[in-house]
Amino acid sequence: MSATAGTSLLRAPIRVACVGAGHFSRCHYDSWARMEGARTVAACNRDIARAAATGLPAYDDLA
Repeated sequence: MSATAGTSLLRAPIRVACVGAGHFSRCHYDSWARMEGARTVAACNRDIARAAATGLPAYDDLA
């Protein structure tokens, strides 16, 4: 077994907060959801309702 074999099992998942919740953002959210080792944790958009519509914790400011 190589030194890198199975490393995805040993690493904590990368936590992803997506900025933007417009039309094309669905592709980004879907891609992150399918990616092994990644977990979407938040959405940020100027329109808080759009960010909330992702089903993730929603923010309207990056600060």
